[in-house]
Amino acid sequence: MLFRRRKRFDDLTEEIRLHIEERAEQLMREGMRPTEAREAAHRAFGNPALLEESSREVWQWPALESVVADVRLALRQMRRSPGFALTALFTLALGIAANVIVFGVLQALNPIDRLVFTRLDQDIFEGLTNIVTGALVRFDREKKIQLEAKLAQEMSMALEIQKSYLPP
Repeated sequence: MLFRRRKRFDDLTEEIRLHIEERAEQLMREGMRPTEAREAAHRAFGNPALLEESSREVWQWPALESVVADVRLALRQMRRSPGFALTALFTLALGIAANVIVFGVLQALNPIDRLVFTRLDQDIFEGLTNIVTGALVRFDREKKIQLEAKLAQEMSMALEIQKSYLPP
């Protein structure tokens, strides 16, 4: 899987390079000098590293890969210093055990097994839940509209900037 990913990344880099070269050749055929044509092609294409990075983010699951990388790092560190690793594991185990004991004792001392709601309490709780949910939905809708407007504005600015670099 790792080798296929590297090949895919290398293919993407090569594809971007070919697009830039293709545009530079087109500009040279239109009469530009080779150095100017390459520079204009790079400007028109944009930042290749940024484009590669955003494309790679689409292909991967960053959260999962981050967790895997963290686990690998933790295992490497545990192999390097086993004394520290054992101390950390013992401390975690002791903390978990203490929590289990404390909550077990508190639950045993609690005379009320569960909350008993009256019908009025349930109605009040459901009403408050509906009010909060409605407010959150409205807030989410307003935020989405604002973000879409901002994105449209930034995209139009980016297109204007990109058009300014293209030859007439």
